[in-house]
Amino acid sequence: MTAAGNRHERHVKATDPRSTLLAHVTDLLSNEVETNAVGRSLVLDHLARILFVHVLRAHAEQTDRPAGWRGALNDNVFSPLRVTKASA
Repeated sequence: MTAAGNRHERHVKATDPRSTLLAHVTDLLSNEVETNAVGRSLVLDHLARILFVHVLRAHAEQTDRPAGWRGALNDNVFSPLRVTKASA
């Protein structure tokens, strides 16, 4: 199935205040990928984590499901967290 045909696909709307923040983090990631500066891998790792958390927050705010671990464990997007939570 193509990404366009994926019924679980989510987008952050341009009107969402978080979209500007996500654009900035994405720009920082893009710039860091293009450099060979010392500490590049560390910066990329942290920026990727920051982007991941903000995307999860944006998704969580767009759904009417329960918040927290209960909501995440029952969400198809977050279902891989079942393994993480079970092993913790």
